[in-house]
Parts: sequence; C-alpha cells; structure tokens
Amino acid sequence: NVNEAHAEIEALASLIRNEFGESVEFFIHSDGCMDFSCNICFKHNCMVRKHEFKKKITWTIENVRLDKKHSLES
Repeated sequence: NVNEAHAEIEALASLIRNEFGESVEFFIHSDGCMDFSCNICFKHNCMVRKHEFKKKITWTIENVRLDKKHSLES
C-alpha cells in the first residue's frame, strides 16, 4: 500500500543521505507488483501473490548504485 511504499522510500532516502549528505539529488517512485519481484516481497496476506516469499532484499549503497529492479537474480 502507499504507506508501506512511503516507508521503503524513506529508508532508501535515509541510506543515501547518510552516505552522501545533501550533495545528491534523486527522484524515487514506486511500482506496483511485478512477477519477478514476488518472491522478494515481504507483504503478508497479499491478495495477488503468485510466488512464495523467499528473501527480503535490504537496501545497500551497492545495490542502489546498480540502478536495477530488485530480484533474487540481481
């Protein structure tokens, strides 16, 4: 939901600010459900889940720098 997306965006923004201070300008948006991300989505009681949850991907500077959509293959 929007509140959960907002919390994830805030966590990512905090990570970037902690690493780079205010010297970086960035724009973040959230996407809806994507089939390839289903097994890393930790939303409980999901009404559209197609795959079993396997692992939560934690934001790090390294995976943010890749500028790729998260999946277990990335």
